[in-house]
Amino acid sequence: MSHQRNSRLPQPPSQPKGSTRYHWIFVCVLLVAALLRFASFGESPPGLQHDEMFKALEGRRLLETGDFRVFYPTNQGHEGGYVWALAASMALVGVNALAVRLPAFIFGMLSVALVIRFTGRLLNRRAAAFAGGLYAVGFFALFTSRVGLRAGLLPVFVLWLLLSLHSLLKQGRRRDVVGAGFALGLATYTYTSAFALWGGLLGLALLLVFFDRRALRDRGLQIVLAGVLALVVSLPMIVARVTDPEGFNRSSTITRPLIDALAGQPHELLDNAVRLLGMGAFTGDPEARYNLPGRPLFPAGVGLLAYAGLAVAAARIRRQPIYAAVLGIMIVGLVPSLLTVSAPSFLRSIVLLPALTICVAAAVDRLPGRVSIVAGSAILVIVGVSDGRAYFVDWPQQAGVKAIYRDDLEQLADAVSNSDGKWLVSTPDVELDALTFSLYAGADIQRVAFFDGDTTLAFMAGEFLAISGLAPLTTPHSSLVAAQAGDSSSLQGQDGETVYWVSKTAMSVEGQTRLDSSAEQGAYLWADGDFERGDLEMWATSVGYPINFGNQVQLIGVELPNRAIAREYDGVNLQLFMQPLVERFDQPLSVFVHVYRANNGRLHAQRDLMGMPPSQWMQGVTLVQDNFVVMGPSRPGWYIVAMGFYNVDTGVRLPILGVDGASMGDRLLLGRVRVEE
Repeated sequence: MSHQRNSRLPQPPSQPKGSTRYHWIFVCVLLVAALLRFASFGESPPGLQHDEMFKALEGRRLLETGDFRVFYPTNQGHEGGYVWALAASMALVGVNALAVRLPAFIFGMLSVALVIRFTGRLLNRRAAAFAGGLYAVGFFALFTSRVGLRAGLLPVFVLWLLLSLHSLLKQGRRRDVVGAGFALGLATYTYTSAFALWGGLLGLALLLVFFDRRALRDRGLQIVLAGVLALVVSLPMIVARVTDPEGFNRSSTITRPLIDALAGQPHELLDNAVRLLGMGAFTGDPEARYNLPGRPLFPAGVGLLAYAGLAVAAARIRRQPIYAAVLGIMIVGLVPSLLTVSAPSFLRSIVLLPALTICVAAAVDRLPGRVSIVAGSAILVIVGVSDGRAYFVDWPQQAGVKAIYRDDLEQLADAVSNSDGKWLVSTPDVELDALTFSLYAGADIQRVAFFDGDTTLAFMAGEFLAISGLAPLTTPHSSLVAAQAGDSSSLQGQDGETVYWVSKTAMSVEGQTRLDSSAEQGAYLWADGDFERGDLEMWATSVGYPINFGNQVQLIGVELPNRAIAREYDGVNLQLFMQPLVERFDQPLSVFVHVYRANNGRLHAQRDLMGMPPSQWMQGVTLVQDNFVVMGPSRPGWYIVAMGFYNVDTGVRLPILGVDGASMGDRLLLGRVRVEE
């Protein structure tokens, strides 16, 4: 009797044959994905790039000051989604490089998991394991999981939308409508290419209209409701795009192929189309910032399977309408890269990545059972080895990658933190590199000032001078400073190459001689509009160095070589010696150098430059700035060289102040130069 009662107890549902095995396979795929995304985390890429830096600074401001925005205007404008994720990341692990890339890792892992889930529902568990494995080891999926770029968020929303629509077609649940609407609406806050997701909704709707009226009656209203919900969710972003001056600035700077095509020159647009069609196996993103230049998404043989998988999707589209959404997203997803420069841009086409991966799985799944398992396993090994080497070995060694992903700034921050005193650092991009460095350096940023090594030398006796390999000293400046005995060293990057030459400096004998000589160069004031003939000392008012400009900076000398200038392909070679009078000034000042025709006073040539922006100024720093002014085609005769300082935003010039503080004008005449006959 007891045995009978026990036999009638509810039994747990039986597991499909092989389900446990596939669960473990899926777990292994996710573990491999996690391992690849964390391996050599700080070395590939070797450092932060400027796009990451802008998002990181905004995330920090959001965390510290509550500066929440739907659309951020910096860096030509961008959506707020990654910034919000960064603020949460920084609250969790602090303001550091890990926090900058942690959201990319999380969304990258979610993408792998969702590829597995969607492929399992669309095809089967075997195809799901293969698609997830391919997404786990593929170069570009790996890249977007390790770099803090907002585009890396978008695949999650693509897959969320496809899963919701697939479930909606089968079951028509209210939660599927809500899921599709929120996936489509929230995607708008991630990346500009998110509009391609509307292609999925439109593709599905068109298929039902033309080929499945019964499904249209059953699900049409729900699809419309999902679209309406998406519009409501995305409305704040739509308003921001329309009303913010930077809303369409980014796209307007890169749409040359479209502009040329509208002007009757479609060549680049057609070339873009050909390259985009070949991106699966034949052509690749030309930008080292995102890819080994020219490397396709997949190795050639694997990429061909992606095209075969597209044929499979097209053949099944009437039996499985969700394929219409997949193909709709892919077709519209080509548009951002088609209409812009540097095609095929993998980043602008990122909505295609999950779909193309699933297409490869669909093609492999069409093979007979054991053959598909062997072929799929072989493909995963081939892609894992080739893409792993490409990402971890070949790509980080590219010169363009080293110039963009700034490991050198991290090494500099470590050196500064282990030292006392101030540091003056040459760099190819002062403003951006200073901001990126601030993420590494923390409070030590106050002891560091950057200058443009291509045009300027900044030094302070007895303090550190770090010369970047990306911005070495130029010929006019290389002899001005001398390292103090025993104080020269170098900083190495993660690859062992020297990234900075460091020394505690003093002015060299030649430098002191040149500085003394520069202070003897004439400087003059002239208030009248027209110039007179002859040397300036005959008719202009002489003033002595140092010359005070608005109590903010002083000119302590000038080098204006006495040489004949050629009529073409030449210019005025001018060295300005300056010293800031204020520290970390918050106004955007620049130097103007004008070259006038002496006989009529007309402006003939000019150059505006400030090799160390006021935001980097330190008291006690001496700047030597090379203001070479290209003359262009010039008539023979005498020309007058003048200079001054002005506010870049307002155009207002700094006054030249006398010892009594009174203004004596806003333009300093430096001398005459002659263009030869």
